[in-house]
Amino acid sequence: VSFGKMNKMKSPVDMLKWIKDITVSKKAWEGLSPDEKKGKYAIGEFLNKDKPDYTELYEEVIKKAQEMGGNK
Repeated sequence: VSFGKMNKMKSPVDMLKWIKDITVSKKAWEGLSPDEKKGKYAIGEFLNKDKPDYTELYEEVIKKAQEMGGNK
């Protein structure tokens, strides 16, 4: 809300339209010329790493604690 007010956007709809105008999907970005990229921002998935989430890591901590005798 503050961003829109500070940038003279009258409504949230105006802000969403502005965001839509300046963003391009990563796939489309790759096909644009350097001139077409000026003033635009690429959005989408740039990195996809498989790594354990918090609950998986926490379960490992619990298991190690129990193996060390922490569940007496």
